[in-house]
Amino acid sequence: MIVSDPLAEHSLPSRARQRLIVAVLAFAGASASFQQTILIPIQGALPELLDASPDDTAWVITVTLLVSAICTPIAGRLGDMFGKRRIALVLLGLLIAGSVVAALAPTVLPLIIGRALQGTGLGVIPLGIALLGDSIAPSRLGSSIALVSATLGVGASLGLPISAFVTEHADFRVLFWVAAGIGVITLVLVFLIVPERGKPPGGAIDAGGIAGLTLGLVALLLAVSCGNTWGWTSPVTLALLIGGVVVFLAWGAYELRVRDPLVDLRVNARPAVLLTNLASVAMGFALFASSIAFPQLLQFPAEAGGLGLPLLTAGLALMPSGLAMLAMSPIAGRLERRFGAKPSLVAGSLIIAGCYAASISLNLQLWHILLINAFTGVGVGLGYAAMPTLIMQAVPRNETAAANGLNALMRGLGTATAAAAIAAVLTSSGISPDGSPVSPGGRFDGAFTLGLAAALASAAIAAFIPRRSDPISPPDVHPHVHSHAQPQQKATIMTDSTNAPREILIALVNAVDGKDAEFNAWYSDTHIPEVVALPGFVSAQRYEFASDAPTAYRYATVYEIEGSAADAQTVLFGAGLGGTDTQDLPQMFFGAFAPIGGPTSDPRALDG
Repeated sequence: MIVSDPLAEHSLPSRARQRLIVAVLAFAGASASFQQTILIPIQGALPELLDASPDDTAWVITVTLLVSAICTPIAGRLGDMFGKRRIALVLLGLLIAGSVVAALAPTVLPLIIGRALQGTGLGVIPLGIALLGDSIAPSRLGSSIALVSATLGVGASLGLPISAFVTEHADFRVLFWVAAGIGVITLVLVFLIVPERGKPPGGAIDAGGIAGLTLGLVALLLAVSCGNTWGWTSPVTLALLIGGVVVFLAWGAYELRVRDPLVDLRVNARPAVLLTNLASVAMGFALFASSIAFPQLLQFPAEAGGLGLPLLTAGLALMPSGLAMLAMSPIAGRLERRFGAKPSLVAGSLIIAGCYAASISLNLQLWHILLINAFTGVGVGLGYAAMPTLIMQAVPRNETAAANGLNALMRGLGTATAAAAIAAVLTSSGISPDGSPVSPGGRFDGAFTLGLAAALASAAIAAFIPRRSDPISPPDVHPHVHSHAQPQQKATIMTDSTNAPREILIALVNAVDGKDAEFNAWYSDTHIPEVVALPGFVSAQRYEFASDAPTAYRYATVYEIEGSAADAQTVLFGAGLGGTDTQDLPQMFFGAFAPIGGPTSDPRALDG
C-alpha cells in the first residue's frame, strides 16, 4: 500500500490542464537532459577550442556528471520538504545561470563552473515525475511517467545533432546561449502551468546527510571517471575508492539515526525499492555503453574500422533511440496498466540485450545501427517508464521526489561506470581518439559484450522484484474484520465503554474505475492480513461509504493500535508490503490519530 501525507486537496485539474502539465514537465525534462550532451560530439576538439590540456577539458564533461549525481537525490528530498515545484524552479534558475556563465567563459575554468551549474538541472526530471503523481489521474499516470522519463533520451538525442550543426557553422559557445533560452522558456512554463498541490511539510535540512552523500559520491565518481587516466591501481584512485566506501558506511550509520534523514534508508531497503535501484544501475550501464561505442564507430574512418560519417550525420544516425523512447511512452503506459511495471522493466532489459547481441553478431552497417538504436530506444523507454512507477508504488507519497531522485542517481552511477569501463575496453582493443588504423575485428565487441551483460543483469534483478499483489494465505477470520494476537499480549477489540480508547490509523482509499471487485479482494484477503500481523496492530475494520452522494473516498479502514499509532505507522512504512494497480494511488489518505479524553456515553442509555 502506498501511504500519503494528510490530504490537502482532493480534486485533480481538468483533463485539458493535466495534458498541459504533462507537456510542460516533459519539455522541462528534455531541456534538462539536453544540457548534458551538447558537448559530447565535440569533446575531442575542446583542447584546441579552449587552448587547454585534454586533462583540463575532460572536466567540462566530468563535472556535469558529478554535480547532477550529487544534486538529484538532494533536490528530491528538498522537493518533498519544501515543495517540488519550488525546488524545480530553483534548479531551472541554476541551469540558466550556468548556461550564461558557460556562454561567456573565455577559458576552461569558468566553463567548468558553468557546466557544474548546468548539472543541477537534471534534478528536474525526478521532481517532474513526482509532480505527476500529485496532479495526474491514475488512468493517465503510467503513460505520463513514461513520457517524462523518456525525455532523458529525447533531450540527449536532440543534443547530439544540434551540437554538431552549431559547431560546424558557428562558435561552440552559441550552444550555451541556446541552452539558456530553452531554460528561460522552461522556467516560465513551469511557473505558469504546473501547480504545487498541498502544503509542503517543511522540516530541518539534513546538513550532515548532504555532506556525507556529497563526499562519498565525489570520491567514488572521481575514481570511476578518472581511473583510466590515473591508473586503476594508482594511490590516488585506490584512496578515493576506499575513502568513498568508508564515507558511505559512516553516512549510512548516521542516516539511520537522524530524525529527518536526507535518504530514508529503511524505506529504500524495501525489496521493491532496493531491487529496482539495482536494476537501474545495470540499465544505466547498458544504455550508456551504446552511447559511447556507436558515435565512435560511426565517425571513425573506414581504414580504422569505422563508417567515416561526418559529425552531423553521425548525430542524426543516433536520433532513432530518443525518438523511439518518445513514441513508446503511451504504449508503455498501456502495457503497465495491463501487465504491471515489473514485466515492462524485464521486457525492456531483454530488448536491450537483444540489441547488443545483434551488434556483436552483425557486420554493422549504417542501417543496422539505425535499427539497433531504434529498438534500444524501445527497450529503454519500457524500462525507464517502469522504474519510477515501481518506486512510487513502494514508498510513502511524501517521499516520492526523494525516492525518484535516488533512483535517478542509481542510473547515473550506471552511466558513470559504463563510461569508465567502456573507455578502458576500447582502449585495450586498440581504439584511439584519433582513429588510428587498427584491426577492426573485435574492436567494439568488448564494449557490446559489457552492454549485453548489463542488460541481462538488469532483467535478472528485475525478475526478483516482489509482485505488488503476491497472495498470502489469509487467516480464518471475516474478510472485512481482522485481529492479531501478539505473544504475551491478549489484544481485544474495544467494546466496553469503560476501557481506555486505543490510538488508531485511518486509511481512506479508492479503487481504479471498474476494478472495485479485484481491489476489495486484494485489500481484504491479502493486504489487511499482512498489516495486522505487524507489531502494534491489533485489529482492522473496513468500511464502505453508505450513501450514493459524491465523495472523495469510497472506502475506509480503521486500524486499532496497541501503543503509539505514529510508531505503528513507521513500522508499516518500513515493512515493504506489496501494493496493487487496482488502487487509485494519488487519491489516498493515511494518518495516525490519538484519542482526546476518554469515551463518552449517553447517560440515558446507562439509566435504561
